[in-house]
Amino acid sequence: MSIHPVEPLLLPNNQKATLIASRFEDTWTKLRAFELTSYKACVFLDTDITIYKNMDRIFDTSLPGDDWIAASHACVCSLDHDSWAPKNWIRKNCGYTPLQHPSALEKGTPVPPSSAPPDTYALLNGGVFLYHPSEALWQAIHHHFLTSSKFSAYQFPD
Repeated sequence: MSIHPVEPLLLPNNQKATLIASRFEDTWTKLRAFELTSYKACVFLDTDITIYKNMDRIFDTSLPGDDWIAASHACVCSLDHDSWAPKNWIRKNCGYTPLQHPSALEKGTPVPPSSAPPDTYALLNGGVFLYHPSEALWQAIHHHFLTSSKFSAYQFPD
């Protein structure tokens, strides 16, 4: 494990964030993980992630290209019925709902082909992801972050 202190990555001064909660203010700093260009593959872990067993084999995951990431679904159950959660954030629309324990710990549960998954299935958990950093990828991400006006519209930037 290596620790790499970084400066916060915040929206450019001319952009105002429309965040649903203040806890997302510095979420953009996660993008700095892509600056670690001296590594072939990395796994980003939020500080609230707990590891219970060796996860080295995650690095064996094959991705379609070096500019792809592997991540799990974002949990959108909203079991606490948060007032800020979108109306479609309900248990039946959560990617984790169809999972069966303990088999889900070793293999995912595919979305049934007979039905289109809810839009919430496209949301990724930004707390754990596998990626292949490169200078070109970091430059593209950073340039897009600094020049796109879309980031200020994200309510859930995680």
